[in-house]
Amino acid sequence: MVRARFCASLLGLGLMLAARSTDARELAFFVENRLGADSNVFRRAEETQVDEIKPKAGMVWEITPRITLRDNRDEHGYEFRYQPTYERFFAVEDGGGGEDFSGVDHVASANYLWRMNPATSVGITGRLDRQRRIREGFLDQGFVADPPIERTDNDYIQALVGSLFLNHALSPQLSIQASYRFDDLDVSRQDSSDSRANTVSGGIFYGLTEYTRAGVRATYRQRATKASVDPDGNPNTGPPNDPTLGLREFRSETDTFDISFSVSQQVTPRLAVDVGFGPSFFNTRDEDSLGNVSYSGDGSFFASAGVMRDWRRGTAEVRYTRSEGGGAGATSAASILDRVTAALYWNPARNWGVRVRGSFIHRVSVASDAFFGRDTRNDFYSAGASVERRLTEEVWVIASFRYSWSRLDGYTPFVPVLGGFLTDFETSSTTETIEGFVALRYAFDPYVF
Repeated sequence: MVRARFCASLLGLGLMLAARSTDARELAFFVENRLGADSNVFRRAEETQVDEIKPKAGMVWEITPRITLRDNRDEHGYEFRYQPTYERFFAVEDGGGGEDFSGVDHVASANYLWRMNPATSVGITGRLDRQRRIREGFLDQGFVADPPIERTDNDYIQALVGSLFLNHALSPQLSIQASYRFDDLDVSRQDSSDSRANTVSGGIFYGLTEYTRAGVRATYRQRATKASVDPDGNPNTGPPNDPTLGLREFRSETDTFDISFSVSQQVTPRLAVDVGFGPSFFNTRDEDSLGNVSYSGDGSFFASAGVMRDWRRGTAEVRYTRSEGGGAGATSAASILDRVTAALYWNPARNWGVRVRGSFIHRVSVASDAFFGRDTRNDFYSAGASVERRLTEEVWVIASFRYSWSRLDGYTPFVPVLGGFLTDFETSSTTETIEGFVALRYAFDPYVF
């Protein structure tokens, strides 16, 4: 769907930029030091009452190298990146040390593009993230980070994304696209949702005029999620007295089918607009560890709209998307995401760069039998800005600020227990984070071979 098209565009853009810098294989390396502060080191909710685990502020130091291997010669192009980050917390509020939760996070990515002939290209992309908290991205890794499924409590979240796509032009006006995408989200906390999805998509597009393009795309996605939930929220109840109140695993399988219609228009050489919409259909199978099974179906709609504007010194984009996503917190259901993002990159002068970005995401679990899992709603706001200054060909100075706020509501109409039901079981939590840093980056001369 839109994600597959975005991955293809991102890969093409990355290889195009690489081509500008070299016509041969290139090995690039930089190292960056960051010093900053974080108002919520553990990403904990404001409602937490126990003193030992309340949200705590602290200072953080990070050092991160990145190595990149790329080649864009002839019909083949590729780019491989690996970036570990050592993170060290200190001066934590209430005298806490950072020894127990300092550590190393990892990001790795790979892109490959094969231009089989002037009309056909095949691409593969992949990315692996293993980290404990949402942090500011590096360079071209995106303006706005995806929101956490739920507060991470400084535990590792591992996300794996891979895609394969094919583009083929049947004529100067008519082209077809096909893609496959694999998503896997693994949350280490026992009461958060893990998610795995396989997506197959195909579309046909036609150039109505030199500047207008229309198309239709069909997408099928199969998503499996699971979560462990304490029905009454009390860890002291459960086996052997009442097994129905113990930690219970919920599993869900959701099949999604979308049909989308899209139109893109190059309004001016520097202004482009695209719109897509269509129906979505969901079929869900829920099961819990007690052997209860239920089936449900639902319908919604897919939508995407964006405006992109570039000028000599910058680029701006505003976009809205509505799509299916993974489980929202401690629920084993898929979810519907409404996302609004805005991003600006501006070069006010030579050797200066300014980034401003913001997002709002509204996530609601797909309707299912509430007997088998929580209905949840998550609102996430994020805003940030950074300023970059290139001092020499090798040295950059960077300052960045980011604010995020999220609210997670959960509701279970009834929970079965021995002798009756627990009714109207509701939870609500908010998480706020303010973080900022200054950084010094040193980029070594690339090795061309």
